[in-house]
Amino acid sequence: MGKRLALLAGLAVLVTAVVVPMLALAANKPVSAKLTGKAETPKGDANGSGFAVIQLDKQKGKACWTFANIKNIGTPMAAHIH
Repeated sequence: MGKRLALLAGLAVLVTAVVVPMLALAANKPVSAKLTGKAETPKGDANGSGFAVIQLDKQKGKACWTFANIKNIGTPMAAHIH
């Protein structure tokens, strides 16, 4: 269970590091990112993977995201964006 949560938290950090700068340029267009467990800190399941789609709505001041194709980890229990 701890590995799963660490992997998901790490995936969110990766998404943030890669996607947030792109979001500033994208306005209200969705942005996507490939997620990999071996790129996480602390290390998650090396074969864990997934996909995230993030969209900012400037007018509403909201960020919405969806995870898809989550593989080789247990059921995700939590997620966050920095």
